[in-house]
Amino acid sequence: EITNICTNLQAFRTGIYSAEYLRSRVRFKQNRAAFCAIYTHYLCL
Repeated sequence: EITNICTNLQAFRTGIYSAEYLRSRVRFKQNRAAFCAIYTHYLCL
């Protein structure tokens, strides 16, 4: 029973971690897109 709880906790933690990781990757992509847009905008001025 205790080992089962531990395994569930581990899976739960891993799930949270991967969700955060995916979120940060998406945020990074959005930031990079915004940066490229600003950069090209200033390049074309």
